[in-house]
Amino acid sequence: MKLLKSSGFKVLLSVILLFLVFRLIGFQEIYAVLLSVNLSYILISFVFVLLLILLKAVRWRNIAAAFKANISLADSINYTLISFTFGFVTPGRVGEFIKGKYLADKTKAGYFKSFLTAVIDKAFDIASLFGSALLGIAFLDINLPFSDLFIYLFISYIIILILIFLFFDKSLKFAKFFLPKKYRDDLEPLSITRKIYLSSLGISFLIWIFLSAAAFFILKSMDIPAVSLLIVMIAVPLMALSSQLPISFGGIGVRELVAVYLFSTIGIAAEKSAAFSLIYTFVSFIVPAIIGAFLYLKLKR
Repeated sequence: MKLLKSSGFKVLLSVILLFLVFRLIGFQEIYAVLLSVNLSYILISFVFVLLLILLKAVRWRNIAAAFKANISLADSINYTLISFTFGFVTPGRVGEFIKGKYLADKTKAGYFKSFLTAVIDKAFDIASLFGSALLGIAFLDINLPFSDLFIYLFISYIIILILIFLFFDKSLKFAKFFLPKKYRDDLEPLSITRKIYLSSLGISFLIWIFLSAAAFFILKSMDIPAVSLLIVMIAVPLMALSSQLPISFGGIGVRELVAVYLFSTIGIAAEKSAAFSLIYTFVSFIVPAIIGAFLYLKLKR
């Protein structure tokens, strides 16, 4: 009952925020922009979304292999898409951890190890998102308190990533220290290496580049030539970070408000910013979630 009330509140808040966006900007203005989009560019953006889903599946499969839980790439793609479905309807996208259950059932690796693969996979997502968001706040002309200090936070972030690589074995032992001893011993024979760390980190940043490329072509579909890919690569992580707040349904409403604010700083009209965010949400989250829902029902049968 508490979950239903919480979910109902998030849906209500998303509806209210969207209503405010449409009310303040104008329904007709946003609707006119949506009607005028170039569908060819939307299809290109969806190709990039498919590529980033593939990258997510490859990264998680590599992490799972380090835990001696081997699955095919096809299974990894299926479970990743299903995790999109559960992630979309849960606060902070925590529903994405459901792929750990599928991994445990498929490989008999145990629920703890399988869940841990999903946690580590998510940690790489958050690490790359956090770094990209820091970069955006530091270099995009955003009127935020103490925004000048974020450049130092970004430099510190880069230094931490380098130190983890240089002292990888000690960093791994430090991370294991926070686990219960009975689980700690089980993780000793794992083949987590610097190579997996670097490849997972590289894939994570590549995922955000592809997501930014998808956003770039959505903006292009609206005939907005003034926005560079670099600006989009800075703005998209900030939108994604805001949508992680567990206060709305799938980040809908919050993402639109942030998009309108961010793109207004570089001179994009509010109605185009709002329309962009709606299409971006549909292409990047809703469509993969719908595909994942069909796969979930198929596996359940």
